[in-house]
Amino acid sequence: TLDRQPPTNAVERQCASREKVLNHVAVAYADSNLAQSPDPFDVVTFASTNSCPIVLMDTFHKTNGTLLDVLPLTTIRDFIQAVHMCQMQVAIAGSLNERAIEQLLPLAPDIIAVRGAACRTDRTSAIDPANTRRLFEMITQHNSDSGKRNISAKSPC
Repeated sequence: TLDRQPPTNAVERQCASREKVLNHVAVAYADSNLAQSPDPFDVVTFASTNSCPIVLMDTFHKTNGTLLDVLPLTTIRDFIQAVHMCQMQVAIAGSLNERAIEQLLPLAPDIIAVRGAACRTDRTSAIDPANTRRLFEMITQHNSDSGKRNISAKSPC
């Protein structure tokens, strides 16, 4: 936990009322060359040696399509395996739509992070309960069909 000043707003008070330990999440950009950031596999090594329990693979430039448009599926698979071999969890993001999520589910990421796919029209619009429910059901169905890792599926609806 962090030593902090007393909470001053509603969000801080809500967070302070929960007894949770904060953890670091290492972020690796699939388009690391455009982000001028380290290679994603170097981020895995860094996270492993610095006690980060989760590594997030995301895209830096949201205009270049989905994560699958930036990296081949085999590279994403290798990344997920590398994170798991280091006993960490992996979160996958990057302008993911339903088609991309369907391709990523068999790779067994621990968390799939979405924004635009849960919204009405694009990533800047309001969250759509129907889209959120559809994503939740897709992940839940995958979990029950595969009998393998359970990918985190938490629906706010």
